[in-house]
Amino acid sequence: MLLEAIEHRPNGEMAFPLGPHALKVRIRVKRGDASAVGLLHGDRYQPQEQDQPLPLEKVAVDSRFDWWEGVIPTATRRVRYCFWLEREGRRWWVGEKGVCQEHSQAGVFQYAYLCEGDLFEVPDWAVDTVVYQIFPERFANGDSRNDPPGTLPWDSSLQPQADSFYGGDLAGIIQKMPYLADLGINAIYLTPIFRSPSNHKYNTDDYYQIDPHFGELETVKALVHTAHHYGMRVIFDAVFNHAGDGFFAFRDVVEKGEASPYKDWFRIESFPVTTTPQPNYETFANGVSTMPKLMTQHPPVREYLLQVAEYWTREAGMDGWRLDVANEVDFAFWREFRRRVRSINPNALIIGEVWHDAGPWLRGDQFDGVMNYLFRDAVLAFFAEVPSMQTSLLKN
Repeated sequence: MLLEAIEHRPNGEMAFPLGPHALKVRIRVKRGDASAVGLLHGDRYQPQEQDQPLPLEKVAVDSRFDWWEGVIPTATRRVRYCFWLEREGRRWWVGEKGVCQEHSQAGVFQYAYLCEGDLFEVPDWAVDTVVYQIFPERFANGDSRNDPPGTLPWDSSLQPQADSFYGGDLAGIIQKMPYLADLGINAIYLTPIFRSPSNHKYNTDDYYQIDPHFGELETVKALVHTAHHYGMRVIFDAVFNHAGDGFFAFRDVVEKGEASPYKDWFRIESFPVTTTPQPNYETFANGVSTMPKLMTQHPPVREYLLQVAEYWTREAGMDGWRLDVANEVDFAFWREFRRRVRSINPNALIIGEVWHDAGPWLRGDQFDGVMNYLFRDAVLAFFAEVPSMQTSLLKN
């Protein structure tokens, strides 16, 4: 038994409530080291002799580790537990004090109380939802009257460029609702639809206006209403990490410099503001002058963006938010975002864009889920990129 490979923490993804009377726990051991894993559990105030056994199930295997898990029932909501690992007739105990062959020396883990206010509540409708992502500018042109200047014909043979426009809009999505319903999806995720000079709209100029080349408030209301008629939910994209360089607050800083009341909305290195050859302010990624980063820890910025989220949740009647560059915005902002959005729509789904281990955002106080790129990468590697991986795992 490789003791250094054994890991458990009584929090995070290794111990979390499934409800007011059920605690899911996980433990990691070296691959193939344990033939059986279980635990003893009880109320943390009761005599330890009354603890009950619970066998665990091996639920995952990777190249180095096995993962075992189980669900501890608790009538009192107060949990104490200690794992045991078996191999070749020998038993090791795993508790807060370490790994021992003597039960009494291992100690116990405790989950003090399963507080209902801390339960991770994901909207029921999200469990079996199939989401279809739409890039509105390239999906369907339903109203040619709002086409931007220089719009290319939909069947143009020209190679699309980064600044090409084809006239896709919200009316086009509404017209395609029967087609979307026939696909069997039950949710639509729209990339940004707020006013912006680009075709992708990730550089927002006005958070309170639907881009006029896409439609207007009544158009988006009609889209949500039509989607609901067909049994589909609608998820908006929130770009709160950064704005566009046409955003009113940034324009004011450019015009007035250090005298602007909005100078603390951004991280400006020096005044006056310059964009070339490199911007002298913090941006999305590095040196993207059209996307100045917003300081969400600054109270006026925080309140402005939270009111934007409240406005669209209320006015459009949409069903959730996908949060762009969510891992570069402070945790406190997202906690308040969740509280404010859920106060308007308790069933709103909140999904963050996090490209790496998302554990810190998935504690039940921020996001319901993430754009799971790690899972995407694993699926691509298994099915498309590394055939030898399939053979190795299937043999084992």
